[in-house]
Amino acid sequence: MLKHRLRLNRKAPPLGYEYPFQVLKLHWQRNDPDGSPWASDVGNESIIQKFEVEPDEVLSNELDYDPILGAGLNKAVTLHAVRFEEVEPESGFDDHVRYEESLRFDLPWLAVANSKEPGDSPKASVKIHFSPPEQELNLDVETDGGHSATVTPDKISGNQPVTLTITGSNDFGETENQYTGRLRIEEVGVLELAFYKRRVVNLAVHEITKTNDDENEEYPAGPGEPDISIEPGKGKPDTICIAIGPGKTAIFSSPNGDSDDYYSSTHKAIMTGEDGIRQTVKHEFDAEVIPMGQGEPNAVIVNPGPNGELNTAPNSPGGFLEDDEIVGSTITTGPDGIRQTPEIDAAIAPVNVPTQQELQDHLDWVFGRQANIWFDIVEWNTENAAYDVASTQEEATEFPVTAQPNRKFDFYISKTDSEDKPVLTKEEQIVQAASWNSEPGTINLYYLGSRIQMLAPILGIPDSSLVGHARALRRSPYFAAFDPVFPPGSPGQLSKFKLLHGGAHEIGHNDLFGEVGRRRLAHPWKNKLSSQNGPPVENDLVPNDPVRNHTLVDQQFDRMKLMWLTLPENLDPVTGRSPSRLLKHEVDTLHEANSSSQ
Repeated sequence: MLKHRLRLNRKAPPLGYEYPFQVLKLHWQRNDPDGSPWASDVGNESIIQKFEVEPDEVLSNELDYDPILGAGLNKAVTLHAVRFEEVEPESGFDDHVRYEESLRFDLPWLAVANSKEPGDSPKASVKIHFSPPEQELNLDVETDGGHSATVTPDKISGNQPVTLTITGSNDFGETENQYTGRLRIEEVGVLELAFYKRRVVNLAVHEITKTNDDENEEYPAGPGEPDISIEPGKGKPDTICIAIGPGKTAIFSSPNGDSDDYYSSTHKAIMTGEDGIRQTVKHEFDAEVIPMGQGEPNAVIVNPGPNGELNTAPNSPGGFLEDDEIVGSTITTGPDGIRQTPEIDAAIAPVNVPTQQELQDHLDWVFGRQANIWFDIVEWNTENAAYDVASTQEEATEFPVTAQPNRKFDFYISKTDSEDKPVLTKEEQIVQAASWNSEPGTINLYYLGSRIQMLAPILGIPDSSLVGHARALRRSPYFAAFDPVFPPGSPGQLSKFKLLHGGAHEIGHNDLFGEVGRRRLAHPWKNKLSSQNGPPVENDLVPNDPVRNHTLVDQQFDRMKLMWLTLPENLDPVTGRSPSRLLKHEVDTLHEANSSSQ
């Protein structure tokens, strides 16, 4: 038994990471009468071996083999180590080792896409590293289904990495969205390939400003004074707060010098001043009408405007104060008589929304380069909608938070009617009535001037505030572009790059090619909440099982994927973009719709 030691100089990945180290037994070498140094061996094969290595260790391996003895032949095994890496982010290459065996690939894979123009053939590039061969190595592409493809260059030698460009034929059948193949070195498969047909999706984008036409109730500030509204932190002005006590004929209390309370001879009582809050210390003989430091309870502060719908949410933007109340279609000061509700915000426009060109470039970068799916932005609207309203629909019965304005866009749990059509919330109906492209095959993406209230009992939680959600059966993804708790430019605001990434993410949850469909992308790590509290979610590929020991490397890698469950916190340091890489499973899912080839 002989040993052949092979070293591939490469800085090792982090400790505990299994790197797919690929060793190729390519050919026997012999002295042929015709002088050719190569003769094909029917035993050619690709051997995948995985190693755990220390940081910065040089990856190495020893292979055992039996020499085949033959009279007059001087035979030896020629071995080559090969590895691949992407030429730049979002280029369609993926060599990640998955911990679910059924989802692993025998070889790394490359999505061959990127047909920017209609006549372009699918194309992709990948960098190959290899151990120095004694002879020049021949490369070719083997394809399935009668298609053809080329690799450039088709020969490699030396000891430096080479960028390979693979181009596929553009002869897809009428219902064929992809075909497969593999890159070969001396007829040994080393890289799986998936060639994707160029497809176009129409996209309409709607920037929706949340408007409010409510009106403040006004009261006299005092005798002969103009009417004023109750400001936040104040109560109803010119209101009796201390009255004549039982059996008495006069007021004994007197406002102190720091108070704007005053004595009214008309009412024979102490009245609140312009701030509407009692500040006068009551004499023991007098009667208390309003407690010290409070205002008149349940005074009306906000009324609905011309649209007839209340659009103002009571209490503070953070929802921390619970005293103001909605009574009928009005907001009152509640039991303490002090307004906690902020001033009426007439309009909240989405902030940090990308331009049409920026969104186009990002979608081309994500879907076009990796899946050969290109978006045609056919419409870009900027509209107003007073959508933050009280609901009288079914969601208000199950979830009282929707029975009043709440500074969010209410997205109810996904329900369908008897015809399998989505049941829209009242606020969805208002938004889509304000701006909607009804052309068949069009996806309507909304950037909203508020957060999104997702009511999700299926996830085991009563409600949650999200930055995005997709109404897949309506093909209308929504994305939040404003949070009232955080002013524009603060750390709590979503950046333009996150809006780009998030818009692409939510688009990915839709069936891109059907009028209505249930095909959608979900990240291979299943939502942990659904795993614990409900049945597996359709199309979630890898269970996020809490008892399974997944490495941090896995999770860090997956956070670079488009369909990760949360937005990445940092931009890609190389590209300056939010990471948006697709998995092969996700690309395949995108191409399943309307295809007989799957």
